[in-house]
Amino acid sequence: MSRSLMMSCLIALAAACGGDGKETSCDTEGAFSCDGQLLMVCTGGVLVQDADCDVEGGTCHAAMGHCMEDDTGMSEM
Repeated sequence: MSRSLMMSCLIALAAACGGDGKETSCDTEGAFSCDGQLLMVCTGGVLVQDADCDVEGGTCHAAMGHCMEDDTGMSEM
C-alpha cells in the first residue's frame, strides 16, 4: 500500500470516528480548557464539550470553568 493511500485511509477513519485531527486526550479529570469559544472538560481522559460560549453569549473562561460575560467594565466607558 502506498504511503499516500495509507494516510488517506487513516484520515478517513479518523473522520468516521468523529476525529478532526485535534488533540482530545487529557490527564486531569474535571479540568476545563477552551477550544475557541467551546468550553471543554476532561472526562475519562478525553476532552468533551461542556458549553458553547457563543450560544450562551459570553467568553470561554477555563480558569472559572464556565462562560463569562464581559466584566471588565470597559463596555460602560
